[in-house]
Amino acid sequence: VDQPLIITEGEFDAIAAIQAGFWRTVSVPSGAPSTSTADARSSAKYAFLEHARAALEPVREIIIAADNDAPGHALLSDLSAMLGPARCKFVTYPNGCKDLNDVLRAHGEEGVARALNEARWVRVAGVHRLSELPPLPRLEIWRPSVFGPLDALLPICPGHVSVWTGIPGHGKSALVNVAMWSIADRTGFRIAHAPLESTPQREYLEDLIAFRTGSQIGDRELTGEAINAVRAWADEHIVFLVSDGYAAPQADDLAAADLEWFFRAAQTAVVRHGCRIVILDPWSQIEHATDSRESETNYVRKALRHAKAFARTFDVHVAIVAHPTKPQRFAGGEYGMPEGYDISGSAHWFNAVDLGVTVHRTPPMIEMDGESVPDPR
Repeated sequence: VDQPLIITEGEFDAIAAIQAGFWRTVSVPSGAPSTSTADARSSAKYAFLEHARAALEPVREIIIAADNDAPGHALLSDLSAMLGPARCKFVTYPNGCKDLNDVLRAHGEEGVARALNEARWVRVAGVHRLSELPPLPRLEIWRPSVFGPLDALLPICPGHVSVWTGIPGHGKSALVNVAMWSIADRTGFRIAHAPLESTPQREYLEDLIAFRTGSQIGDRELTGEAINAVRAWADEHIVFLVSDGYAAPQADDLAAADLEWFFRAAQTAVVRHGCRIVILDPWSQIEHATDSRESETNYVRKALRHAKAFARTFDVHVAIVAHPTKPQRFAGGEYGMPEGYDISGSAHWFNAVDLGVTVHRTPPMIEMDGESVPDPR
């Protein structure tokens, strides 16, 4: 059968559809309810659907021609929910008409046929044609300009999430900082940074001074003027995400630094200050309020999905620094190089991110007792 099933609210509407050539038409008994039914499936009002279940099951397209009034809207809502919105359409009527019988009287059989042929699909959340989706901005690629050949391996894109891992002390925070500082310096972008293992006023600033000037705090050639210039650059390019507990330790409010706080603070930095890069460093210092019934793997999956949705919604890059689990140490004393699968919490760190970066240094070897071992210095 190549015709859709038409379900009307009244018998005269059904006759109008049949008269217009849509012979596969039925009407609901007793018309529409006054309001949507809370539990339509158990309501005696819709018992007729249960009686016709076998006949309705193979139907692929159903047009619900309910009246354009409150009871008709309630009928449309109930029927589409019970029959499955994926196969249901609804009818819109010409001005001055509230049902198919009105259309027949005002516009004839052609008007009825036109209204039924132009019926629209009931909206199902998450299902769109390409033309219905909003246009996306052109995909940009931002690369650092400090690492030489390594720069080409670090495509930082808005709308993407990256994870940066490595054994503690191997420099993953330093690498992500320098990479993002370099991009901000070249593009003028602002960074929203949550450095949860360093203080912006001390350790973070010292690293930034070294990057911007090539000198360490205490070096004779480092002038106050140069330090003030770095401070001014930081004020222009970096917005720090610092929870109350970290900003004022006496407040004893460290628990406030959870993921909800982080994304709320990041959104504020993006909207108010135009930040294009968001950094969480490290993941382990965020308070993770997991449900006792929820596995860590499922929690990480949802958190990364949230991060990707945030990156796409605000067209920013989200970089997360995450520690691996206890690294494997070989017999010679050298540590194995971790990857996404080795990050504490879940394999989703490898599967769900757009860019994974491992920072790993092989220690120099020295001769000791006749064999080659890593230099303990």
